[in-house]
Amino acid sequence: KPIPVPLEQPLRWSGKSAQLGYFMNAFAERGYLEAPRHKNGEINYKEFSRQLTKIFVYEGGREDYLAKCLNPNANPLSEANKEKIQIPHIKDIS
Repeated sequence: KPIPVPLEQPLRWSGKSAQLGYFMNAFAERGYLEAPRHKNGEINYKEFSRQLTKIFVYEGGREDYLAKCLNPNANPLSEANKEKIQIPHIKDIS
């Protein structure tokens, strides 16, 4: 298990909250990140948002809105923009 390292200064996310949520969810779904999960195996978007808010400073900075953006079914990013983002599964490039 990794040792927690507190950040002295969070990273600044230059994009929108919707983009941060979409990318982080994509990284988790494709094996790059271990997102927190509920007992049923589904991603816990609320906890995932809380953790990301400790790492990133982002537009709006609201955990509840980022939690919404982490859910691909609720993310407000347009379908056209989502289709532009191509992230392979980690197994496909390992």
